Amino acid sequence: MVRSLSVFHLKGAGDKRRRICGPCRDAARIPRTAEARFREKTKQYGITPEQYRALLAAQAGVCAICGTAPTPKRRLHVDHCHTSGRVRALLCQPCNTQLGSYEKMRDLAAAYLAKYGAGNPLLAYDAAPVSSDAAA
Repeated sequence: MVRSLSVFHLKGAGDKRRRICGPCRDAARIPRTAEARFREKTKQYGITPEQYRALLAAQAGVCAICGTAPTPKRRLHVDHCHTSGRVRALLCQPCNTQLGSYEKMRDLAAAYLAKYGAGNPLLAYDAAPVSSDAAA
């Protein structure tokens, strides 16, 4: 069957296209159950599903940072130390993502706050603050 070039999606940021069209790729995918995905994820972090459930119970079933309960379709993520690989706790998706970003930027953010935490030294602060109405 001849298909339009548009169904051969681009690979990454380049201009190379995939060798299999989107519809054929979708048809070839083997559907996995939520339980199978859960087992794969726990195995990825070196814990068993039972250990995951024990962590969840120890955290009263909520995110270890913000206390948000998981939804029926979204389990809590297994947070782990990227240096040691050790599991720390279970987090909701927003907390897990923000913590990862924080860890990557921690030293840069500390240096920034040390330099500009009290305000930029190149700016004069003795004048009254500029309101958004005065700028217009």
